Amino acid sequence: MNRHKNKIGLTSVTFRKKSVEEILDICTAIGLDGIEWGGDVHLPPGDPQNADAVASGTRAHNLEVTSYGSYYRLCSHEDIEKEFRPVLLTASAIHAPIIRIWAGTVPSADATDAYYERAARELDLICDMADRYRISVGVEYHRNTLTDNRDSTRKLLDRAGRENLYTYWQMNPDLTHSEHLEEIKVLKDKICCVHTFYWGGKNTRLTMREGMDDWREFIELLQDTQCPFLFEFVKDDSVERLREDADTLKHLLSI
Repeated sequence: MNRHKNKIGLTSVTFRKKSVEEILDICTAIGLDGIEWGGDVHLPPGDPQNADAVASGTRAHNLEVTSYGSYYRLCSHEDIEKEFRPVLLTASAIHAPIIRIWAGTVPSADATDAYYERAARELDLICDMADRYRISVGVEYHRNTLTDNRDSTRKLLDRAGRENLYTYWQMNPDLTHSEHLEEIKVLKDKICCVHTFYWGGKNTRLTMREGMDDWREFIELLQDTQCPFLFEFVKDDSVERLREDADTLKHLLSI
């Protein structure tokens, strides 16, 4: 029994070359709970017919839509409402509870206060738009953006201050295990999704089994969030590796 009640899913960009139907079949065969549909290949914004087909297929396979993984970037648009609306409508069409967006194109160490302020005000606007559809916004936790570490992420979220604004979390192979634990502690109350994988130095893809000790501690800290764990990278881009990783994660969530 999964005492943490965290859903296990897949972000569809893990298998960019596979079709929507193939991804649905993979998730069903492995026994996952849901899918984060990516906005680059499988579900580009502004295509209502495709969104309806993806939503219907997901329901037919008894899977949840955990989130919509958009590639909307802060501080990249003049007409924010015009650019964000197709993303929002696509997320609504597939009944996604969360829209993932990206926190600009500048590493936090190089960002000016004016850039932070611009990003925060844009977050206010898109969060207000999303809230009308009862959808939350989650910023990708990623290198070379404003959300590339715990302090800069906290700074941006606090400056924007919207209740439906959250952050994703994923491990950064440049950090130590202790640093990862501190990241989770600082951001825990705002983590909405966890991109799940295990990497070694130089971005080397490893299996979840090789990272069991680290992930056991991550899960213990995240147990109260009930955020979904979404597989993003698998070794060798292999479906069989995904199956093995899913078995490992299910075991960790059950102990």
